[in-house]
Amino acid sequence: MRRVWMTGGALVVLLLVTGCAAKAAGGASADTTSVGTSAGTSPAAAIPDGEFRVVSLVGHELVPGTSIVITFTGSQLSARAGCNTMGGEYTTDVNGVLQVQLSMTEMGCEPALMDQDSWVAGFLGAEPYVRVDGDTITVNGRGIVAESMVLQRVSPNADAPLEGVTWQLETIITGETASTVPSGVTPTITVTGDRIAIDAQCNSVGGTAVAGAGTLTVSEVIATKMFCEGPRGEMETLLISVLDGEVRYAITGDQLTITGAGGKQLVFTARAGAGVTVAQTDEPLTGVGTDVLVVPSKDASTTPDNSIPAIPEPTG
Repeated sequence: MRRVWMTGGALVVLLLVTGCAAKAAGGASADTTSVGTSAGTSPAAAIPDGEFRVVSLVGHELVPGTSIVITFTGSQLSARAGCNTMGGEYTTDVNGVLQVQLSMTEMGCEPALMDQDSWVAGFLGAEPYVRVDGDTITVNGRGIVAESMVLQRVSPNADAPLEGVTWQLETIITGETASTVPSGVTPTITVTGDRIAIDAQCNSVGGTAVAGAGTLTVSEVIATKMFCEGPRGEMETLLISVLDGEVRYAITGDQLTITGAGGKQLVFTARAGAGVTVAQTDEPLTGVGTDVLVVPSKDASTTPDNSIPAIPEPTG
């Protein structure tokens, strides 16, 4: 097997040339056949169309806060591992060997995410064995080091609704750079009716949220005034700054992508479990302290209703 990385433009193209390295008599190598067009292949390990999420991995430790999703459509395969998207034409031969020709986007990400992309591309490109059992696909590597992944079909149900779901932030995209949420914090947002709650395990934050056709307008955001250092404070500031005024959103399956006015994107995944209490702007917030911080909106036209209340002097 020969891998050739070609960089240029917006894509990095990974060409996988198949054909066993079997030696003929006298030491000559057997002829190779181009991936995706090899003659004599058959769907012995026919892979059904659909989106599959990796639920078990051997040989690689999943980067926290990420998932690996592989989609099969006809003769096309695409995969997302937390940073770039890779895809191309694939076949399976009579022995269930997966052969694929991949191309991959070239967005810069944190080293751990880039390494995960490389591992997935290398694993899929190393002609692994595929076994299909209903909605479960098992992919086993052929190398000396044990490597495998188990994929489970993602429910084909309709896209998750915006409202009534706790959305957990997983990825922040700024320009061509993607980063994951820092360890030690699980930022979430929840939209309920015309209210939004923002939770980064710091303050109680809430405001008004009006959903339109692919848009969400956030205003009248208020928060308690506890000071938080480190990842919790950073993520809270990020969410409040992006969720300001009208933002665009799109939902695909269990993934929500919000694009702020400045182009920064926040990628969330629907999380099972109890929702977050939505803060009200017409009543004092409860929780850590009773002082409330009114977060100014960039669209605010008046000063009094958007001023930051003075911190009370300590008593006693």
